[in-house]
Amino acid sequence: MVCGPNQTCYDNSTSVCLNQTTVCSGLNSRLCGSNCYNPDIQVCGNGTIRCLNSCNGTCYSNSQYCYNNTKVCSTGESVCNVKYTGGYSSYSLGLTCYNPSLSKCYNNTLCNTQYACGTQCLTDYYSSCANNQTICSGFYYYSYYPYGNTAVMVCGPNQTCYDNSASVCIGNGTLCSIGSQLCNGVCYNPQSQYCIGGNNTIYCTSNPSSPNCPIMSTASTPSTSAIFNNDSGTPTPIVSSGSCCTVQNCTQNSDCCGSSSMECQCFRHNTADVYGSCINPFLTPMCGTSCPVQGKCKTDSDCCKCQCVDISFTDVNEQLITKKQCVRR
Repeated sequence: MVCGPNQTCYDNSTSVCLNQTTVCSGLNSRLCGSNCYNPDIQVCGNGTIRCLNSCNGTCYSNSQYCYNNTKVCSTGESVCNVKYTGGYSSYSLGLTCYNPSLSKCYNNTLCNTQYACGTQCLTDYYSSCANNQTICSGFYYYSYYPYGNTAVMVCGPNQTCYDNSASVCIGNGTLCSIGSQLCNGVCYNPQSQYCIGGNNTIYCTSNPSSPNCPIMSTASTPSTSAIFNNDSGTPTPIVSSGSCCTVQNCTQNSDCCGSSSMECQCFRHNTADVYGSCINPFLTPMCGTSCPVQGKCKTDSDCCKCQCVDISFTDVNEQLITKKQCVRR
């Protein structure tokens, strides 16, 4: 629009034309003589404009206040002397007014309330807050509470961070997989293992003669080499020399046992006992120290020196083949 005889252009959304002669910035502006002033923060007297309230020369309204004679903030706001930015803190440096219901000021760092963790501010997207006071690095923020379905928690006096959808904190601070229990401070899976309380020893339910369940993976099996049948060209794995297992192919542990005169047997002192001990009945006196397997057993096959496990190998077509074979325990 235009104002006055001089046809001065102005934006009527931000300015006003007063007395059809003068353009003033601010829709609430008024004239004091021939000068514009803001009645919210200034007053006019005898043609002179002065501050309604002054903060070291800066005028401010009654709905504002002066902090330390240096910074004007709105009533209800707090002041943070921001010295550090980055991560979730993107405020300008120096004295900054902020709404305490939306932001927090910790150690000269200002961050949004949702990124506050105790008296700290989360550093980046790959950190989450546990128990409202511990910052856990390596846990993507938007995967956890309040955005995700799971939460980051801390375990034990060392405040070790963990994902409660995959792990559980047991006892005085031991992290285990969900469903696990403790046996003298060691995690075990009660679905496949059991703990003997007297000596705090873990045994495998499916193979009581061993403290460790067989690991069905290529990482724990003996090395193999491939030979070929001239008729089909199908590779047949064989155990490397020195494996000591007289039987190769198997479907269960008992297939890997030698003749009864060669293997130890499972002996129970009392018929009511659930578990026995591996002994060699062919020595006088009978003993268990000569057995290759020393531990609890349920059947004779638990005492055999060999067991049936899955082994994997790659054939000439670069296909991964898995079969069962006897290997030394």
